[in-house]
Amino acid sequence: MNTKIIDFKDIVNFRELGGYIAKDGRQVKEGQFYRSARLTGLCEEEREKFLSLGIKVILDFRSKGEINQYKDPEFSGIENKAISAILEMDGNEKDFDPEHLFKQTPEEMKQDELDFMEIYKAMPFGNKAYVYMFECMLTEKMPILFHCTAGKDRTGIAAALIFMALGVERKVIEEDYMVTNICCADNIEKIVTKHYKDGDPEYVKHYLSGIGGVCLHNLTAAIDEIEKRYATYEDFLLNEYNLDTAKLDKLKSMYLA
Repeated sequence: MNTKIIDFKDIVNFRELGGYIAKDGRQVKEGQFYRSARLTGLCEEEREKFLSLGIKVILDFRSKGEINQYKDPEFSGIENKAISAILEMDGNEKDFDPEHLFKQTPEEMKQDELDFMEIYKAMPFGNKAYVYMFECMLTEKMPILFHCTAGKDRTGIAAALIFMALGVERKVIEEDYMVTNICCADNIEKIVTKHYKDGDPEYVKHYLSGIGGVCLHNLTAAIDEIEKRYATYEDFLLNEYNLDTAKLDKLKSMYLA
């Protein structure tokens, strides 16, 4: 595992993408790409630790409702850009309320898991949040921190797209995605212990684990959908993010060592 996990007392799933090896043998540069859960819990004594990372842009993938409930702290000299990474079919921002998820019946949980996979399949396409992320990379507004509420789904797809643009293999993308379950192991256990009831179907436990962590089948569904719609990842990145060969080469020259 190449992931560099950065320990903060009250911010979970904080890590960087540097160190992974691309197909051409170069590795993703360290100190450029950070990902995390929401920053609300950053304590005063760790602000300096956070600032020492040199982050220039914080890209918040949450909905307005999520942000209003738990605002990020403000940092002088750091741009905080909020663009929701998930929209409903009507174009409105998708809001996530864990308490609602826990109150569902087992049958509703089963359907919700299928619906969530459809959300994953839609995320890589026509996504303004990820367009801005690539703009930051191309214009060197870096280092960047991108996050959502738990730093796992919207954030996980963002990391996958960065890796894809830099030529990192799919199996490595999947490996990094699943590190969330290491970072969030305590939270997963708490959720399952609290909400899984004796007699519930086994899939309920799996569903609850997915609320606290990630399930590989969701990322698989998203990447499969990309491969279904486009002949190559290069075609996908060109059509969805205007990343032609010259821009991809530029990104690789800037962010691979």
